Amino acid sequence: MCEDYLYLQGLGDYWIQWMTETIPEIYDITLRQRLEETGVPFPIQTANCELPNLLEKATYERSDFLWNYPPGNYIRSEDLGLSVKETLQGVYLNINTETDPAHQITPDNILSQGIGRATEIFK
Repeated sequence: MCEDYLYLQGLGDYWIQWMTETIPEIYDITLRQRLEETGVPFPIQTANCELPNLLEKATYERSDFLWNYPPGNYIRSEDLGLSVKETLQGVYLNINTETDPAHQITPDNILSQGIGRATEIFK
């Protein structure tokens, strides 16, 4: 049971190694940059984001496909005290749709880390 908390999906060592060796540019853009630089939006920011209007021809003419998130902090691996590869092992956080995006993320927000049998639970 998630209890409405955010889980940053784990990939495991095999898939992380495969991506870094086989498609390093995709790994860099989709995972490393997201967790290290851009950050992951809070659940409430995702729930309230403004999506592009795909029914409007001008959206395609402008190539305007960005999701516009409300202001606030974003969740970065560094704030959790983890490397990108550690974060990609899976991190379960005590952050839900009621958590204010002004909240400062720290390692104290981690409930557990890992995926499957490799999960380590924090108190």
